[in-house]
Amino acid sequence: MCRSPLPLAWVLIFLVIVVLILQVVHLIIFSYLETLRSERVKTALRNLPSKASAQPFPYFHMDTRGSYQIYYSVVDESEMTTPPYRLVTMVTHCSSHNLHYLPILVDHWRGPISLAVFTSVDDFHVTLRAIHSYMVCYPNIQQYVQFHIVLPLAPLNHILSLNFTHNSVVPCQKLTSYLDKHIKTKNYALTGVPYPNNLLRNVGRLKSRTKFHLVNDIDILPNPGISEEIDRFLETGYSGEDDIRQTAFVLPVFEVEESSPVPNDKLELVAAVRGGSVRQFYAELCYRCHSNTDYDQWLLLEVSNSIRVAYLVDYHPMWEPFVITHKSAPLYEERFKQYGYNRISHICELHMAGFTFAVLDSGFLSHQGFKRKGNFHTNKDDENAANRALYQEFMEELHVKYPDISGSCRDPV
Repeated sequence: MCRSPLPLAWVLIFLVIVVLILQVVHLIIFSYLETLRSERVKTALRNLPSKASAQPFPYFHMDTRGSYQIYYSVVDESEMTTPPYRLVTMVTHCSSHNLHYLPILVDHWRGPISLAVFTSVDDFHVTLRAIHSYMVCYPNIQQYVQFHIVLPLAPLNHILSLNFTHNSVVPCQKLTSYLDKHIKTKNYALTGVPYPNNLLRNVGRLKSRTKFHLVNDIDILPNPGISEEIDRFLETGYSGEDDIRQTAFVLPVFEVEESSPVPNDKLELVAAVRGGSVRQFYAELCYRCHSNTDYDQWLLLEVSNSIRVAYLVDYHPMWEPFVITHKSAPLYEERFKQYGYNRISHICELHMAGFTFAVLDSGFLSHQGFKRKGNFHTNKDDENAANRALYQEFMEELHVKYPDISGSCRDPV
């Protein structure tokens, strides 16, 4: 008597289990190899000959995969002022080539900033000189900004060659041209080395001195003076039922036409939207990446003299707002590099971790220039495709990490 073949469903279940087991084995082996690499570097540093070990060089950290070396607080912070009442730090990041965005960002924010700068061994000393020059040229930068440097893990002899002393500064009026002339490291453009957006964000977050942080891109400006208004709101103005530690406060973000001024307040913003010189961020590139914030509703609200929660919104797949969260919020997933899904993955995890999303009124962010499809680096689409595949794996991992949450980040379409 012949046995009937196994039902197709059982075969599929068996195959799924095999795939899952193989993925776990792959992750274990990968983690082991990365750990081994990190330990080899640390062992080499410990076993330096006495003459070499006597040569001073700052202690550095490494990322979890041993691919980058991290130098926290690379400048003297003794003159920084972070009064006890300051509750929010802006966490931001850039390549050393984009440090020129910093002065206007500091002027708009007027509060603590934790900045992670990505550079290379070749550009390290130029970057450090530029950082010190910006501090000398702009007193507000010295007062408010913490600087951290991240660079690809270098050979031991290169690590030992790094010199943290600074004997001269660049003339203030020549800072931008100095960066253009001497810096080779540009966002998304360092050959063979991916730009580690989320690692940089985590580096800035981990050294933030306040209870809350706004993770922002360096070329996106808050409306002037908003940091102190947010402080007052978090201190006394939030009366929501949800735990403030489990709330992500959303700031709407807009694009401003290149030839138009950045709005200073909501009245100017609304007028500019009506005039067509300002629009929702990523309106052309990925409309639904920000539309869940509900810009139509936000723009129709009466202008408030202080920051407040305007309304709550449910999570929607592919949403990537800029948010203010408590320092205990999940960190960013550092496997996402270059272009695509780096913020989407983080907002997805906040959703899976049970966060409430509350949109703030009056406060907003602005990017100078419309984002258009032809204005990106050459490999943008390939990077986005690779990160899309990683995102599928990441969503599965979140279901394991948060087993009691019934939600999902998958797009129903």
